[in-house]
Amino acid sequence: MTADTRRNLDGEARAWIASQLFHGRTPAWIEERLCKLGVDAAVARAEVRDAVDDPLVRAGSVRAKRTRKMEGLMDAYASMHRRSAEAKAIPEVAALREDEFLEEYYYRNRPVIVRGGAAHWPAVARWSPAWFRERFGEVEVEYMEGANRYRHAGDVHRRTTVAQFVDRLDATRASNEFYIVATNLTFRRSADLLPLSEDLRQLPFLPPVPLDDPAVVNLWFGPRGTITPLHHDVMNVVFTQIYGRKEFVLAPSFALPAVYNRYGVYSDIDPAAVDHARFPRARDVSWLRAAVAPGDVLFIPVGWWHWVYARDTSISISLADFRVGGVLDRLGNLRGDMDVPELAWTR
Repeated sequence: MTADTRRNLDGEARAWIASQLFHGRTPAWIEERLCKLGVDAAVARAEVRDAVDDPLVRAGSVRAKRTRKMEGLMDAYASMHRRSAEAKAIPEVAALREDEFLEEYYYRNRPVIVRGGAAHWPAVARWSPAWFRERFGEVEVEYMEGANRYRHAGDVHRRTTVAQFVDRLDATRASNEFYIVATNLTFRRSADLLPLSEDLRQLPFLPPVPLDDPAVVNLWFGPRGTITPLHHDVMNVVFTQIYGRKEFVLAPSFALPAVYNRYGVYSDIDPAAVDHARFPRARDVSWLRAAVAPGDVLFIPVGWWHWVYARDTSISISLADFRVGGVLDRLGNLRGDMDVPELAWTR
């Protein structure tokens, strides 16, 4: 037992006690755990009693119980979903009417693949890395550098010209180190690329989408081997493959309690090689797989978890923030650390 643990505990330790109460641990369990870690029994008892009596902790406990109830409901949904045909495969269709899309997929929060749904886009026939270099070679664009770009986005923004970016693509067999992604806001930050919107067309199953609006249309452009880690979006997304092929692994929005969402919108799980020893609850997830080729469209409902791998050099367009019936359906602000802290001196 250290000198620090003989005295009253510090703020980190008190936050840990509160977090354990929020997650349903009994005062007796917390006291026992503290004693095993070397805290004096009288100090442990007093600290836990103070936490139980703290009005802020009591208020937090009410919220935590409500959260556990919602997680229990999600678990029930997940259990029922695993026994359904929907847990076996993502539906694939050749065409959709708007009313079918809304009733069968959008309102029901179900993904769907429309094979060749964007085959009529001039972009599908025209776009390629070589075409980008020829048409927009001198235009400056932003991209993300490094395999950990999603956790450290503020440190990995880089700028280059389209020609230099394509030259790097041509010199790379496969890489997860550089990628133009939605958060690069390409059409906002590189206005000279806005003419690309002229090669897009309305999708017949969607309400009208402002295809020239940089807030709605996002570009994805990178080499074979790029990976977007498992995450959910806070809005409905229509993902359209233009050039090359991509593979998706998806999980329902109500898989939230089982995907270890510890940071922002991201999961710690790698669906390509799930570590069940580290993430045992991942065994309960109904993983669904999808592959898209040029002209294919994948609807990713709000909150659905997805992991993406580029099988080839790839160019894609995602449409987000479109309105159905004049309403923008999206989640609230869910960013931030969602982890249950541990005491530093227990590690």
